[in-house]
Amino acid sequence: MTRIITFALILFSSIQLIPATKIIETDHLKPFRIRVGAQKIFISEGPQISVYSKNDFKLLTRFGKAGEGPGEFKLLPEFGPEIDINSGQILATSMGKISLFTFEGKQIMEKNIAALGRPELFRVIGDKFTGNVIKVEKKNIWNLINLYDKDFNTLTTINRMPFHMKRGGKFNPITRGIYLPNHYIADKMIWVGGTLYKDNILAYDDRGQLISDLNPEIDKVKFNEGDKQGWIDSYMVNADYKREYERLKNRFLYPDYFPLWQNFIITDGKLFIQTFARNDKNGTNKFYIYDTKGKFLKNAWLPLTEYFDFTPDPYYISGGKLYQLSNNYEDETIELRITETE
Repeated sequence: MTRIITFALILFSSIQLIPATKIIETDHLKPFRIRVGAQKIFISEGPQISVYSKNDFKLLTRFGKAGEGPGEFKLLPEFGPEIDINSGQILATSMGKISLFTFEGKQIMEKNIAALGRPELFRVIGDKFTGNVIKVEKKNIWNLINLYDKDFNTLTTINRMPFHMKRGGKFNPITRGIYLPNHYIADKMIWVGGTLYKDNILAYDDRGQLISDLNPEIDKVKFNEGDKQGWIDSYMVNADYKREYERLKNRFLYPDYFPLWQNFIITDGKLFIQTFARNDKNGTNKFYIYDTKGKFLKNAWLPLTEYFDFTPDPYYISGGKLYQLSNNYEDETIELRITETE
């Protein structure tokens, strides 16, 4: 059901001034990703991709459906296609393939890449691709970030880490979010968010050669009993999550501290690092902002909402604004919240 677009302003108070947030009601129910370009906003939800005007949030086109044929997406439940707009086109990653579309929704290319592993996220860098895939090698499960040529032949592995859950063993469930993007393309470089547990951010050139290794100086945030209970409560929202919690609860090994940061975005020549430091009174998270040379610029407290496992609702930063698709649990609607970052 399409809802009437409404606007509102919310002012947040804190130890510093929090910029006003404009709220736009949308017709989405379970959005997965949002990306923002110079003139358009792109949202993936289920097997569809929607493109909106950035000025008035008018729907320009919506395409895609469930399936394995041309222009169709096969996905895990509650997921949408991973989308990348860095090349001026929409690169969509779904199970077993990637698809390339114009911003108007016309399909340009589709490639079956199941042989590479389970594709999680692909991006374009010049005439090459980067890809995050899950792959079994010698009975071990690896989370890989590879550099591929235009024909998807592997040129080099940029980042390799073991899958965070080993069969039958205990594991730390409080990671920075296995479903958050782990690399971006900016300034003709590949920016990789370390691993699930390490805190450095690496930059590689378009040949896969390491250029810089940034270890941001971020204050630790202690993981307390309230955080543990809040995390457990996030499993209690429906029967499927409850069953998953009962299945895994004896394997959880809770940490003393959160990871230093949860998410990062490279945009507009800046590196925005979102931390686990929260102000519960006004719903903000602490961001550390660096330039792409690794120089610290400033901190900012920006409003974020979360949906599960300390994972934020889908958001992106572009043009000095934070765009987040936030679940309003009071009336069960999704709102697009736009907040100035300066």
